[in-house]
Amino acid sequence: MRPLVAIDFYCAVHKIMAMSDEESMIVMYWEGLLDQYRDCDIVVLSDKKPYWRTLVYPDYKGNRPVTRDDTFTLVEEIGRDLVPCMLEEEGLEADDWAGVLVAYHNLHCRRPLVELRTVDTDWLQLVSDTVVWSNYGRYLPQYRGPSEAIKWAYDRLGCFLTTAADIALVKYNLGDPVDNIPAKLTTDLVSLQGPNWEKGLESSGFNMRNLMERVAKYYD
Repeated sequence: MRPLVAIDFYCAVHKIMAMSDEESMIVMYWEGLLDQYRDCDIVVLSDKKPYWRTLVYPDYKGNRPVTRDDTFTLVEEIGRDLVPCMLEEEGLEADDWAGVLVAYHNLHCRRPLVELRTVDTDWLQLVSDTVVWSNYGRYLPQYRGPSEAIKWAYDRLGCFLTTAADIALVKYNLGDPVDNIPAKLTTDLVSLQGPNWEKGLESSGFNMRNLMERVAKYYD
């Protein structure tokens, strides 16, 4: 099977709207992003509010400025017309879909590689020998596997880790100002894998088996 690339939809929207507000250029940027992966299969992961994490902590992401304007709407609409295979459901973030996708991949390992295309460093906790994180660089994306994720944690968070998965534990202990989460609140808010995260999903009405089945349509 071919590599699978999971694109964080709203990260792409923000990146493209920062480059142009002209419709023809926006189309070109979306097509250019997708064309980078013409030799791979693509699935697009999207957020849809209200997030389940706000049920746990109402101030989750409460520090975020309003970013929706005419350009945002245009980039979003063009993207939805062009991107294939989108996973989206009210209450879930793209982060959660990434976690489900990697959990499914780890169980079945039929793809030689899963690439997580995002700028969200929360997704670094998911990398492994067959899962790589890549960001939206100015020209070509930069890639991070386990060793690069561990180095990022040391450089940015001042913590020496032995596994990339421990990034979630660090964010729990330190808090996550980007998402407006205080230190040591609850681990399910910062985790994208493991029993606490799955319990958070289940308690908010999501069934992990059903989510896995939806991911399987694009993974298999």
